[in-house]
Amino acid sequence: MRPPRRRAWLLEPDEPLLLSRGPVHALARVSAQMAEWGLGQDELFWSPLIGVALPRRPVLSTLAPPHCYGPRLKPEALWNPLLWLPVEVATPADGEELEDWTARVGIELVAAGIYDQATGTWLDVSSLLEAGELTADRARAWLEGGPDPELDHLTLPWADADLGPEWARAVVRDHWGSYVLMSICLWAESVVDEITDLLRNNDQDIALYLDMLVDVAGPWLARAPTEAGGDAVWWTGPARHASAMEVLERARDLRAKLEPWLQAALRDQDQTARA
Repeated sequence: MRPPRRRAWLLEPDEPLLLSRGPVHALARVSAQMAEWGLGQDELFWSPLIGVALPRRPVLSTLAPPHCYGPRLKPEALWNPLLWLPVEVATPADGEELEDWTARVGIELVAAGIYDQATGTWLDVSSLLEAGELTADRARAWLEGGPDPELDHLTLPWADADLGPEWARAVVRDHWGSYVLMSICLWAESVVDEITDLLRNNDQDIALYLDMLVDVAGPWLARAPTEAGGDAVWWTGPARHASAMEVLERARDLRAKLEPWLQAALRDQDQTARA
């Protein structure tokens, strides 16, 4: 069997899959995914805890991915492994929150070699086929119900199966606090950078852009612990009417106050990894 191909898609070399870089990057990538896949925003779930959005398998669907995503799915998108996740990966487990699920899927994708951080590339599903190419016509015919035994039985090479389905959920539980802290720090830094650029360029649409930035980033920055300098009330209320400079200063101050907590979380992770 020929070695599988890989494709660059959305992420950059050395960019981790866990933790998105900031609200602007997240929105841009969700928009790109909707355009490439043909799915609507309500059919994707994105979180600051992962660098790309995940397709949401309909709760009541009895179909496995990718058939479960319906007729709007573009056949050209079927090279993408996120559309072929095993059912137990593509669906949150009982009691698993959506944000926990996104982090868990991110961990499994890296462990399985589906996403490679060093190169920023993804497994090209079409290269797993032995009989012919995965052309748009072939993919369309299969999605519309046509016979194709090879596509019917196509599965991703999933690693660490011997660890059981709970192993990635356990990793998320053990490191949840660290993930959230690191993500909030990244987003606070991103807000500072975005507003700094806006003020430097004297953009005439700064008010509209600022509203978008606060609407997207505010609820996540509001999750910073109060004892670490977080202010949920401000980020989900007055921030929507604040000046660009005030939002910038608040984000910068939050990032500075979170630094000791972040360093402690990183030390705990390092000690856990060495144990």
